[in-house]
Amino acid sequence: MEVLVCLAQNAGAPVSKEKLLQAVWPHTFVTEDVLTRSISELRRVFEDDVREPQIIETIPKRGYRLLPQVTLIQPPTASSAPSSAPAVARPRYSTYAAITAGVLLLLGGITLYSARSRIWPGPSSGRRVILAVLPFEDLNGDHEQEYFSDGLTEEIINRLGRLEPDQLRVIARTSVLGYKAGTRSIADIGRELGADYILEGTVRRESGRVRISAQLISVANQSQVWAATFERDLTGILIVQSEIADGVAEQVKIKFAPQQRVRKASVRPVNAEAYDLYLRGRFHWNRRSNEDVKKCIEYFEEGIVKDPNYALAYAALSEAYDVAAYRDLIPTQDGYRKSEAAALHALQLDDTLGEAHIALAGLYSDFEHWGKAIAEFERGLELDPNSVTGRTWYAEILSDLGRHREAVRETQLALKIDPLSLRANRDAGEKLYYAHRYDEAIAQYKKTLELYPEDFITYHDLFDVYLAKGMYEEAANSLFRCLELGATPGREKDQELLALRTTYRDGGIKDLLRLRAQLLEQKWRMHRWEVICDYARIGENDEAFTRIDKLFNKRLTNGRSVSPRDVTDPCLDNLRSDPRYRELPRRVNVPNDLPL
Repeated sequence: MEVLVCLAQNAGAPVSKEKLLQAVWPHTFVTEDVLTRSISELRRVFEDDVREPQIIETIPKRGYRLLPQVTLIQPPTASSAPSSAPAVARPRYSTYAAITAGVLLLLGGITLYSARSRIWPGPSSGRRVILAVLPFEDLNGDHEQEYFSDGLTEEIINRLGRLEPDQLRVIARTSVLGYKAGTRSIADIGRELGADYILEGTVRRESGRVRISAQLISVANQSQVWAATFERDLTGILIVQSEIADGVAEQVKIKFAPQQRVRKASVRPVNAEAYDLYLRGRFHWNRRSNEDVKKCIEYFEEGIVKDPNYALAYAALSEAYDVAAYRDLIPTQDGYRKSEAAALHALQLDDTLGEAHIALAGLYSDFEHWGKAIAEFERGLELDPNSVTGRTWYAEILSDLGRHREAVRETQLALKIDPLSLRANRDAGEKLYYAHRYDEAIAQYKKTLELYPEDFITYHDLFDVYLAKGMYEEAANSLFRCLELGATPGREKDQELLALRTTYRDGGIKDLLRLRAQLLEQKWRMHRWEVICDYARIGENDEAFTRIDKLFNKRLTNGRSVSPRDVTDPCLDNLRSDPRYRELPRRVNVPNDLPL
């Protein structure tokens, strides 16, 4: 208990081994082994995983850190004690007793803290304010100029999201786009997004100048709490964004950390043509079709020609090259090389640009450079904690490495930022599935279908979870619904669906999965992993391993055919007792401690 008390007195801060030894055993010579055993016993009591710590973190070659936030329970003051009780000053033991009481309550199962992530720490006091920025209205009325108002909205969201995430959470662009028409009330929007404040505005652009009006509205009483109008040359657009962020921050009582004040002071004028090209590129990037990805690359490259020091354009170009290479839209190796060069150049221009670190992290994860990828993700999310893309990609690599608890945490954070996003909702369910938290995954997928009732991919994901949980009737119905919604209409689809329904009715789930595997085998490249999973689920191990070997023998264009996450997929649970399964980590580029 003394070790835990010492850590609690320094909660959130590293405590060296020497300090712990001196504090707990001040007059006794003990080796570090004693301390190590004490830490191990605490982890056993808290059911804490040394690889994915939630309570006690080991800091290599330094010591330990208590991760949960600790609130000291103050002992009664002399004035509050019964008059007959003697007043005795015992500060050390009072503090010890207070911390111990909190620890005992924690051990008894009463949660008195919220875990503080070092990437996104929670507020030190009070509740985090939640803000939604609605799409700014384009007063020019020109549909061809829509990219500018949409891009401005996104930039303001990003700037506000970087301010002080422990005090302010900003709802992501995807979740606010549905309110562009302006037909919903402030009260409805606030309730649906869980927002405390709504920021809305208008923008008009002409003759190289821009006029932006913005107002901040309290959801609680629908009253305006701040409003301002800014008119500048387009070169000052970033300064206007910064002033809007300052106005909002002042009203919601945000206190800036020193590093934020430095970043605010570094806002510079922008090349107007480069900025316009960047917004055009973002417009196409957000649409994300193959043609749009190629188009956004053209715009970002043009923007960089206009302003070679535009770090944000380089970061965006890096992401676009990465996706284009992955989709074979450009020569693969050349695309990845250009992606890395663009991200590194962005960081040379501005090493505090979270987008550039996240772009580089995504590229490193493509090539399974795990250590580099994690370091860049952590740095990127430290700088840009509101990045849904960053949290989504980081969750992917954590899941790849079998760190499913952390992956779930990242997707939950992404979901709080982007609560109406299909991708964020679907990813949250997927990571729960990989963590074997099936009931929670089912609940999350059902929530996703409430938002997107015709999303066939969610029905397919539900099919996977129901199978893992042994709910075969629900699994079959989810599969049928997936096929009804997702397959290309036509005679072939109708025949396949009828065959699957008939097979399940007459032979049950195993016959259904066997037939499905046979049908999908005809479309091997697109459905290779589903075929393997279906054979594994029905216990036909040889068929499953034959196809796994086929994947290893024919690598994909990006150099990866079986991901580390595939190895831990719950669909392979029936294979775990097979000696061939134990060989899989050796054949995949994964750390030796991948949990199997």
